Amino acid sequence: MPISGDSTDTELDYFSPETNEKFDEVMAELLERRPLVNASGAWLLTRHEDVREAANDWKTFSSAGGTIPWSEDGAHFRPTAVDPPLHEQFRQPFLKVFAPRAVGPLEPMMREEARALIDSFRGAGRCDIGPDYARAYIARVFFKGILGLSPEVVPKMLRLIDGWLLPPFDDQALVDYNDYCSQILSEHLDSGSPRTMAMDALLTLEVDGEPASWEDKCNTLSLLIVGGLDTSATGITQSLRYLATHPDLLAELVDDPSLIPAAVEEFIRRFPPNIGNGRRVTRPVELHGQQLKPGDRVMLGYGPASQDPRVFDDPLTVDIHRQSQGHLGFGAGIHRCLGSHFARLEIRVAVEEFIAAFPQFRLAPDAEVHYHTGMTREVSGVRVELG
Repeated sequence: MPISGDSTDTELDYFSPETNEKFDEVMAELLERRPLVNASGAWLLTRHEDVREAANDWKTFSSAGGTIPWSEDGAHFRPTAVDPPLHEQFRQPFLKVFAPRAVGPLEPMMREEARALIDSFRGAGRCDIGPDYARAYIARVFFKGILGLSPEVVPKMLRLIDGWLLPPFDDQALVDYNDYCSQILSEHLDSGSPRTMAMDALLTLEVDGEPASWEDKCNTLSLLIVGGLDTSATGITQSLRYLATHPDLLAELVDDPSLIPAAVEEFIRRFPPNIGNGRRVTRPVELHGQQLKPGDRVMLGYGPASQDPRVFDDPLTVDIHRQSQGHLGFGAGIHRCLGSHFARLEIRVAVEEFIAAFPQFRLAPDAEVHYHTGMTREVSGVRVELG
């Protein structure tokens, strides 16, 4: 195990190949015996109660220093990297954009895009779930439907996101990502294209009664894109990966599609795309016998917290009939994912349409599934035979 030391002196080599390969096993040990661990320079909180309480205590665990746990500078996205009262000024305008009554009418468009993609690879008899379906679907649904931007920018956007979201956390990739967001926002304005509700909320942002700066608007767009593009695509890929290797559950969902919403919720709990976000300690505080001091970096482990056996019985088992409510797959506290209703809908539609089209799909014998762990837990190489 890539864990050394005892009690509060414990250190976890978070970026080791062994941690990546045995991630569930490592997190289970931490949850059981070492709820606070120095994970490659950032204090990782894993237990559900601790994570939830820290997420709600923004005065002690501040986002203002950036949300990348292992970066001195961090990502200063809006509103995740600001505390109240500034936080509300960036978040409030988007609540109506992602409210259930606003995203519900988008379902027919989501189904149309999913079916078009399915038709594009149906004849091949196989596909790679990530690039061929999940990411392409999210590009069309989120970029075109929510932001009103061209999906053509998505491949470059994803490469830049992976550069700073996954090890080795390339600071230049973060700079390039922010610059690219600024470029596409500027090009969108110059094009005179109609504004979507989300784009209108972005471009009319105000801070303290004055128009938000261009930098603040770009930092807000940067957050919308990474939240709406990367994590949702991973959620779809993980859901279909699991079904491709569990034919009994796949058959159950094919026979009774009404179970799919509960299955999606359980997949988000069991395979949360977002492992955690960073905070900075603002005052001396003691957790599990460890004295944390101002400036210490902490990672709120939303992923492991959703596997906490104190909250979820047999947490590593996928059980679509359990009550999955209470998981932290969408975070907690004031920074809880504001697009959670939209994410649930787009993941559900993607899963429904795929299994309706391919009720007996399975993992291809030559598939080489790999995981990549950083702030997120991404999966690649999910090649399936469509049946």
